[in-house]
Amino acid sequence: MYKLSQNNQVSIHNLSNVKVLPESMKILLFFGLKFSLNEKPNYKNIFDCIEEGKRKLAWKIFFSFQENDAEMDRLTEIIFNIKKSICPSTLHSPIENLLFNKDFTNNCIKSIKIQTQPHNKVHDFLINELELFLRNNDVIIKQSDKNAGICIMNTSDYKTEILRQLGDENTYRPSTLSEFNMAVDTFKDKTNFICKNILKDKKLNRIFPDTCKPAKFYVLPKIHKKFDSFPVGRPISSTIKCVNRGVSMLLDSILQPLSLLIPDLLIDSPHLLLLLSNIKLNPTRKYILCTADINAMYLELPISVCKENCIKFFVENKHKIELPINITFNQLKSLLHLTLDYSFLEYDKKYFCSTQGNTNR
Repeated sequence: MYKLSQNNQVSIHNLSNVKVLPESMKILLFFGLKFSLNEKPNYKNIFDCIEEGKRKLAWKIFFSFQENDAEMDRLTEIIFNIKKSICPSTLHSPIENLLFNKDFTNNCIKSIKIQTQPHNKVHDFLINELELFLRNNDVIIKQSDKNAGICIMNTSDYKTEILRQLGDENTYRPSTLSEFNMAVDTFKDKTNFICKNILKDKKLNRIFPDTCKPAKFYVLPKIHKKFDSFPVGRPISSTIKCVNRGVSMLLDSILQPLSLLIPDLLIDSPHLLLLLSNIKLNPTRKYILCTADINAMYLELPISVCKENCIKFFVENKHKIELPINITFNQLKSLLHLTLDYSFLEYDKKYFCSTQGNTNR
């Protein structure tokens, strides 16, 4: 295990008062937080990854044989469709079925199950030693922002950064458990009425979670940015079990096809690199690539302005694309209210409500 850890080292940033880390703890953390737990393979995630790989590979091969510039101009739109499985009819390359038979993914999963023997990747005593070390030294371990490594921090410093952010009254306001419960009841009444009109005869059992909870709030230290004593944290709200998670997914499925019509859409960094590789430049001229970093963009977005712009874009462009669900202007407006106006957070048994921006995940 020690030799394996040396070949798969993960950057560890010690921001705590602990000067010396136990060797067993280093070995465990070198695997990274994503591989430190004793879990069975998630075959659903493996299945999705294989399907995503098939789509991307098929499109890559398809465009490598294209000489028509008109086809290449559609690359941005197609790459977006590959990113999200919203419109099945436009997701797949024309040659995907030629490259992979229909049982390819299932056969891969069967092969993995046969070759995968259930065993613990990490011994229990290492996990127990790590938990004991964290308790005795009052430290906490979190993934850093931008996948820059793992941070070991004093629990007090971590809590101070979280409370500093939640104390910003321009973005969050204090709330209570009773207010949250009342909001859940109101939300369910409104959602049942709206979704029955939108989804008609379809079941609503996936709209509401079995048990509703406020979003779990945490931060990812921005270790890649300059800091004095403790790095600023990127705020994240985990929306698992949130009352409006299902409605948000429904709204996302409606708006995603429309986002294809956004001018100069950039999906992510690989998409930008792909676009840059297709630009033809004059070799006799000099060019400069300018970039800009938007500081805390999501926290600075007024919710009311976001709603207005979204509705305006929907009205102007809904006739240009086939939407997965027929929806009216008023229904979209109601879904936006339900998605953005019920953002409750919880940290250390304290409740807050987000009044601006969106840090949900």
